Amino acid sequence: RPPGMQVNPDQLVSQLRRELVPVYFVHGDEPLLVREAADAIRAAATAAGFSERQVLTVESGFDWNSLFASTQNLSLFAERRLIELHLPTGKPGEAGAQQLVQYAAAPPPDTLLLVIAGKLEKATRESRWAKALDAAGAMVIAWPIETAQLPGWIARRMLARGLKPGAGVTELLAYHMEGNLLACDQEIEKLAMLWGTSAAVPATAPGVALGGCSRRRSTSLIPEVVPPASLPSPDAALPLPSR
Repeated sequence: RPPGMQVNPDQLVSQLRRELVPVYFVHGDEPLLVREAADAIRAAATAAGFSERQVLTVESGFDWNSLFASTQNLSLFAERRLIELHLPTGKPGEAGAQQLVQYAAAPPPDTLLLVIAGKLEKATRESRWAKALDAAGAMVIAWPIETAQLPGWIARRMLARGLKPGAGVTELLAYHMEGNLLACDQEIEKLAMLWGTSAAVPATAPGVALGGCSRRRSTSLIPEVVPPASLPSPDAALPLPSR
């Protein structure tokens, strides 16, 4: 892998299958994609024998010497170690930046460093420490998904869960969720629970037509097909309007 190459979250799984690099720097605008990328790296590290995991969170007063200390002396029963460094602000400070540059220059053997942050400004992405992490391993950036790409993203997620989206389903969900990937994922999970696997989900399905927690509710999108069990009895009393 050439230094400085960025790995798209969609490409990460295939990259992990080819090799594990010493450093992964995961960040971006989409919390769901950042979380899933970090999960994939953890799983690959575990499968590769990184049996010890240490989590460090950079907060006020964080001792950067602890990063160096974490690379020393594996526990008695561990042969490889995963160090997970969380940067909630995305800014390690001067001391932290220096430590990261030094670490990236000579990553210790049998250690994998996973650095996780949220959205980073361009100046931070192009900082010396960020470039050093990238050069030492892989930078995984969870860019926002463009509106035109969202239906395709939803379709892939549904297929991965054993659901077959019918005509217009992905477009409706994309419209309702307004680009919120976490909300999209939650709705797909609900559909998987309702419809099971290998099910063809129509656009009139509850949760698709009404969009779950969508802010764009409209009576014109009331589903035409509703499971009989969800229909009220003809003799059921209608609720009185609240005053």
